[in-house]
Amino acid sequence: MVYEIYRIFILENIPRMLTQLDRDKDSPTYGSFDRDFWHYKIRDFSSIVLQQGCLSLAQLYLNDFKNNIYFKNEKIFDLASAAVDFWKDVQLNDGSFNEYYPFEHGYPPTVFSLYSVSETCRLLKIVNDDLTESIIKSCRFISKQRSHGAINQDIAAIVAMYSSYLVTKENWILDQLNRNIEDILSLQTEDGYFPEYGGADIGYLSVSLAVLAEYYVLSHNEKVIPPLENILNFIQYFVHPDGSIGGEYGSRNTEYFMPSGLEILAPRFPLAGTIADKLFRKPPIFHHSIDDRYLNHFILPSYINALIFYKNRNRKMILPYESNFHKYFKNAGLFIISKEKYYSILCISKGGLLKVFKKNEKDKEVVCDCGYRIKDKDNIYVTNWIDSCRALNAEDNCIKINGCFNQARFLKSTPLKHIGLRIASFLLGHRLIPMLKGQLIKGNKKTEIQFNREVIFKENEIEIHDSIFSKKKIKELSFADRYSLRYVPSSKFFNQNELRPFLKETVENFREININKIVDINSEVSSFSIKIEK
Repeated sequence: MVYEIYRIFILENIPRMLTQLDRDKDSPTYGSFDRDFWHYKIRDFSSIVLQQGCLSLAQLYLNDFKNNIYFKNEKIFDLASAAVDFWKDVQLNDGSFNEYYPFEHGYPPTVFSLYSVSETCRLLKIVNDDLTESIIKSCRFISKQRSHGAINQDIAAIVAMYSSYLVTKENWILDQLNRNIEDILSLQTEDGYFPEYGGADIGYLSVSLAVLAEYYVLSHNEKVIPPLENILNFIQYFVHPDGSIGGEYGSRNTEYFMPSGLEILAPRFPLAGTIADKLFRKPPIFHHSIDDRYLNHFILPSYINALIFYKNRNRKMILPYESNFHKYFKNAGLFIISKEKYYSILCISKGGLLKVFKKNEKDKEVVCDCGYRIKDKDNIYVTNWIDSCRALNAEDNCIKINGCFNQARFLKSTPLKHIGLRIASFLLGHRLIPMLKGQLIKGNKKTEIQFNREVIFKENEIEIHDSIFSKKKIKELSFADRYSLRYVPSSKFFNQNELRPFLKETVENFREININKIVDINSEVSSFSIKIEK
């Protein structure tokens, strides 16, 4: 029963969350959730996005369930209040907060922490003039900002501002919010997702689903119901037979899922309950691999909300992987084909990146083909960088893609870079953020190295025919592993599928090469024949 999965996960991890909190009332950093700051002293500022833990404490204090030792415990009330006060005390003059470096004036830490703080104040009735002023200042800041590519942050701003309105009763906040909603919701694509840096990403879409559903709970605004239903109709196609969801084919490579949106919507949409039952019928893959930072401020609060809103359900719907079909989400660049023995997702916008899951008695991932990497001195070139300019010829069972390798790179921290970052952030403030995102997330460069990929889906096997050609000699080509070179903080959590044998072959010194792969679904063995033309 998923209710028990939620409950056990919460009770197992609340001690880990409380360990992150400075609980000494005489400490000058009392209420900080950033253990690296207050305890280890390896950071000279507190990352305020972590203050979202205050809402988890408020919810645990107010909601009774089996073995909840935190229910109506006065120390929990005091710690939640201390976390809110700390948030107020470190607020920057313009109402913003820091997450990754000093003088950041970040939009995400302001948006997400504001929602948690304002809800904590509302639920625990701990509002005072100073807190009200700080909440209003943060609302003024986020009302003038938008994310630079991450729509989940703008949707989170909706619920943050509405919760702030409920606390402060400032009508201008509601007026500004109502103007923003139409603009933000208009960004939803025909496929049903909200874009994340140029594509669809299931993990971040679950954040959008969760916060928009939480806004509905507070506001009862029926205008958000159609967008919520559109999200559900989209994400159902990315629930895998083994109970996992998302991954390498997403624009941000995330493999987690926030359950609260599903549980809020389940009484109205049986599909939401069916998805939740599949994803959380047992501890999901990401359950124990997600790091403390994202566990505490991202995942755990959603589990608590899921537990609070959970209701028994009897009606179950059929998920797409349980039937045979093919479907092309053109905006997202995702092609899905489901046959009797396997379920496959092909990401056209990532050069034909392919995931295949065996159905029925095994229900497990059998293939994750992430394309190719070329290494030339300090440069890395990849086929799996999201790129909307791919040419495509799609038939029912045959997909043809062509494109270019993209240059990616590893970025290594150095003391000099951090000094430069602090000077730049002091001078530029939040204006620096788009520049950093351009380097860390969006930055790539097309090369003249071209490739073609043809994928043919048959009943018991999948054929992959690749050709690569370059004007200059390629020194070293290898099969790309699961790791993306795109910077995404909430990704690269360990997945047990990483332990499967990996193709370690490399090909050196060529200008043109043809590679043919056959995936035999019955034997789960991939066979390869390689033809090199120099």
